[in-house]
Amino acid sequence: MRDGKGTMTWPDGAVYSGEWKFNRAEGKGKFIYADGDSYAGEFYNDRAHGSGTYRHVNGAKYVGQWVNDAQQGQGVETW
Repeated sequence: MRDGKGTMTWPDGAVYSGEWKFNRAEGKGKFIYADGDSYAGEFYNDRAHGSGTYRHVNGAKYVGQWVNDAQQGQGVETW
């Protein structure tokens, strides 16, 4: 069971590095998607939840609040 800090790499090349609790990404961490986009911030129950930054490989980014992997609340999007 994953618990504490660590890194996991998926077969498609996606990588999560950060805090784990009861086998789930929970706490602060960074997820790099297979396409190169990334999310760094707070996680809860394997999802972006809390404050975080999503960066697209094309340079666009969103900095703000997340609830269940969706942008919600206050934030700033830059292209």
